[in-house]
Amino acid sequence: MTIVFEEMQRDVQSPEGPVWLGNGEWLVTEMGRGTIIRVSETTRTTLATTGRPNGLAVDDDGSVWIAESLNPAILALNPSAGEVTEILTRRSHGLMWPNDLCFAPDGALWFTDSGITLSVFEAAVDAGDFANADIDGRLIRFDPVSHTMTVEDHGLHFANGIAVHPSGDAIFVAETLTGSIYRYTLDGAVLGSRELYCNVMSEIQSPSRGVAGPDGMAFSAEGELCVCVLAQSDVTVVASGGTVHERWTVDDGFPTNITFGGEDRSTILVTAAHTNRLLVAETPYIGAALFTPPAWSHYRNGP
Repeated sequence: MTIVFEEMQRDVQSPEGPVWLGNGEWLVTEMGRGTIIRVSETTRTTLATTGRPNGLAVDDDGSVWIAESLNPAILALNPSAGEVTEILTRRSHGLMWPNDLCFAPDGALWFTDSGITLSVFEAAVDAGDFANADIDGRLIRFDPVSHTMTVEDHGLHFANGIAVHPSGDAIFVAETLTGSIYRYTLDGAVLGSRELYCNVMSEIQSPSRGVAGPDGMAFSAEGELCVCVLAQSDVTVVASGGTVHERWTVDDGFPTNITFGGEDRSTILVTAAHTNRLLVAETPYIGAALFTPPAWSHYRNGP
């Protein structure tokens, strides 16, 4: 199936972390400018500046939770006041590269830590030796009520995109440098073992191609997993069960993340980091509703 992408915004510097807000508006990050912005087809408003914000998630209180990768941290933004609160940091919790995040049905925040600092990884990429870099990617759970952080899995070769299945009974993580998507069963706070769900690469990866592999991803309501694939210039659609169903070509070498939105949630927004654009397209799928607990209220009223 051919999906036609249209440019919604340009000069969005290294965009990531899209979230649908409703009323024609989206939330995205500009990693290149260090900002979180709210955009529509005709408007753009800067809500906050951090360092290099990566992934975003919005809770039921309207607070924006941020995976900050330059100054490694999990942050919470009050968008109306522009106030940013540090939740977890490298200093206090050993974070290296918080990358993407989402909420689970029990109210916990789950996020990926790529397992290497941004500066070390960029140096390895520049040297053409990133495939041999020491990377210990992690899947992490944070409980906003108890303020506790738990490393639930580690050893991933650059943990990246993350998404909870619409049923709430599984969580999926992208491992960029192998092309793999992993599935973990999820029962409340109990995580199952890592299982290979699929590989989204259309050909065998080679370090000579540069960084390539799955980045951000989003579920349809029926369980299709739509994955942005770096250097492959597409959104790979994985059918329920783990079989690659189709690939939607994106006019950009580095599509970094995706979300569903629009009036009936059939519109996708893709962040195109190579050309610094936001691209939208209509799809035959309806996006899954995201889990949005009152995480900030729980955190604020916690211990």
